[in-house]
Amino acid sequence: MRMSFLQLSALGSVFFVLFGCTGMDQSGASRRDLFAVSGPYSSKAFDTLVYPMLKAQCSICHTDQNPRFIPRDKVAAYGRVYALMDWFEIENSRLARRKQDKHCGANCTDNADLLRVLQAWSEALDKDQIKGDDDRLITDSVQLTALPTGDNFVEVSFDMAKFGAEYNGAILKVEVQDYSLNGVRTGAIRIRKPRLASGASNLFIRSLRPRLNDHFDAANNLWESVQAPVAANNNNPPLLSPLVMLIQRSGTGSDSLAFEVGELRVIDAVACNELPYFSANVIPYMQAANKCFTCHGDATHQAYARFPMSAYFAVSPQALCNATIQRVNLEEPDASAIFNPAFGHNNHPVEANGVVIMSDANRAMVRTWIELEAAASGD
Repeated sequence: MRMSFLQLSALGSVFFVLFGCTGMDQSGASRRDLFAVSGPYSSKAFDTLVYPMLKAQCSICHTDQNPRFIPRDKVAAYGRVYALMDWFEIENSRLARRKQDKHCGANCTDNADLLRVLQAWSEALDKDQIKGDDDRLITDSVQLTALPTGDNFVEVSFDMAKFGAEYNGAILKVEVQDYSLNGVRTGAIRIRKPRLASGASNLFIRSLRPRLNDHFDAANNLWESVQAPVAANNNNPPLLSPLVMLIQRSGTGSDSLAFEVGELRVIDAVACNELPYFSANVIPYMQAANKCFTCHGDATHQAYARFPMSAYFAVSPQALCNATIQRVNLEEPDASAIFNPAFGHNNHPVEANGVVIMSDANRAMVRTWIELEAAASGD
């Protein structure tokens, strides 16, 4: 295994719980549920125990400062704090380690106090029968030593074959550096360019969470977006996400890095074939006022991290088309996640600034593109 990584991108990489689009094919269970769900016991535990403590101690910074996990809306806070947690090893969650990592000032309680509150929330999740068994997909760790700075990165590789014979030859690659500003090291590592080189077949990968020194860092460090599946023996694989991560180190010296994979499957090849229609019709719709780019083009918005449309478009119209078709069901178009704004699915808003995001005419136009794609693929 080798090395490499990049920087953060805006806000809510993990705030996908409440906003934005879901992945294309939602069949095939994820090996670990990274999506925040609640029940009567877990909601009450959060409202009465977790939220009051975090609001009192963290809101002075983390209401308006990244990661913004204490928004003024308590319902939104539930999903954001949930995403900070390692539910199988609560003590290794960055949130639970804040005192020993010397993150907090005088306002922070001892780790033990917060840990008791988080444990009570975890037990409430169990009571609601929300959490599953610990069957996570976690890559082997790579030691990060002598990382470059400035404009230089080192490539790090993670062998996915440990997750099954069908993934033999599949390598997750990223780039990493010791992040510095104006020549001064910041104490963080910068991670970029996640890509999946497959030596066997087309793979679908989603929800990558970094584990630095065996614990999670922060809410904005999750790669949820996907692009086209990687073809066999692809020497120049597309990025799984254009977003960048910046992870604060918890100490000095050598660090270890691993990734938790939310979903990994072999799938049929999917690619955008009808780019002319998409470019002439769908992209202008996405970019129009109070439409998709209003949230998915704004790097400070939660929806951007879930599906960063403008970042894909900055690469090329083809990259945006490839990423969009991942949110499409060619056999049942109306079940496509790209139609979330038409139906309010996945808690997606149907309006932006009082304007309907996807009108009947917009939906008919997008559906035409989907039907053209289906015909081109033979479906």
